[in-house]
This record gives sequence, C-alpha cells and structure tokens, in this order.
Amino acid sequence: MKSDIENSDRNRRWVNWISVYEKNIKQFRDQNFPIGAKKEILKGFLEKIIVTQKDKQTISFTIDYNIPIIDDQMKYKNIKNKSKGYEPIEGTKTSILELDLSRKKSIQINELGT
Repeated sequence: MKSDIENSDRNRRWVNWISVYEKNIKQFRDQNFPIGAKKEILKGFLEKIIVTQKDKQTISFTIDYNIPIIDDQMKYKNIKNKSKGYEPIEGTKTSILELDLSRKKSIQINELGT
C-alpha cells in the first residue's frame, strides 16, 4: 500500500512537470513574458546552477533539478493500447553542460544520476 502511494505521488509529480512545461514553453520564448514569471516557473524545476570557468574558452554549468527529469521516459503498460496507462521511468537530477566560447556552441557532456 505504501509503495502504491509513493508510486502515485511520483507519477503525479512527473506528469505535473510535463503539464507545466508544455503550458509555459511558448511563453518562455516570448520576449514580453515577464522575467519574474520565468523565475517562478524555473524555481519549481531547479535546485541550483553552478557555473565554473574551466579555462579561458570554456565555461561549465552544473544544473541540479528538483525532480529527475533528465532522460526520463514513459513506459506504456501495453504499447498497442496506450489507454491502459504507463509507468514513468525516472531520469537523473543533474546535468552538466559546457559552453565553448571560441565556437559559441554548447555541448552536453554528461548526466550524473543522483
């Protein structure tokens, strides 16, 4: 019973982040969307961001999320009949990105399971 409640809570949080993201992604890209509103939405996803300069040309961003949304997935109980529901497969909570200033290009170098 306790396991069912925990799974239900995890499913609800996972679905909620999808709902919020889908609802707000267009607004995030709108330059007229208030910066304060963007910050509030991000607070729901982000725990912290650590920025370090590796060398003169490379900056590293370690992004820690509140929930494991990096590479998370939906596993359908019946792939032929998706209405039977799904189980969320948690991803990781941490992602590391590097920005190479000489190329003005960012690359994701790895994810850390936490």
